Amino acid sequence: MSLVPRPVAQQTQRVLLQSWRWLQRHRWLAVALIVLGFALAAFAEIADELDEGTLPALDRIILDALRPHRSHLLHELAVHLSELIRSVYMVVLALPFIAYLIYTRRHRVLQALLLVPATAMLMVLVAKLLFSRERPVTAVVEEWGHSFPSGHATGATVVYGLLGYIALRFMTRTPWMRWIVAIITILLIVGTGLARIYLEVHYPSDVAAGWAAGTFILVGTIIALETWPLERGD
Repeated sequence: MSLVPRPVAQQTQRVLLQSWRWLQRHRWLAVALIVLGFALAAFAEIADELDEGTLPALDRIILDALRPHRSHLLHELAVHLSELIRSVYMVVLALPFIAYLIYTRRHRVLQALLLVPATAMLMVLVAKLLFSRERPVTAVVEEWGHSFPSGHATGATVVYGLLGYIALRFMTRTPWMRWIVAIITILLIVGTGLARIYLEVHYPSDVAAGWAAGTFILVGTIIALETWPLERGD
């Protein structure tokens, strides 16, 4: 004898079937939700490993493997990639996108571009205080604050990701332009994280956690922008 009343079971089946059909019509959302889940799981796993003290050995192995490959060119590239994500440069980079969103009256996307990165950085600061992980003592440039998660990796994922989304969604029409935007976006996100590892101001796990956190915030924002009903003036 079933413990679930038949009307409740039928209603549940109906909801699940409708949800499945909706996801079939919106496959991009299904993929986005999977990415969202993986990002959250990755951050939780890294944080758990850090709490158990199993990460430092692997982090040091990776940093030791990178040191023989140092060069002046790579150092300068890493420094410039790190500086690019800082606020003053980001404002200059974002201005054309902001102007475009204002001109086209895409107010909700504009609000996301202005508010989500600031919210992400606030979340990173809270996480840094909670984990209180010290930076590597071998850092080749001076940095302040705690190490986990990487604010640069999180910020690069969110900011460059949002700018890339805006360009792909609204500002480009041809396939080759979309490919260029996508490649540049990925290179900036990955390059910023690798630069922080190269400069040894972060452990590799800090950057991986930053990428995971940034991906979670970015994908969640895009899902919200694409699925919430539009209102007048949005």
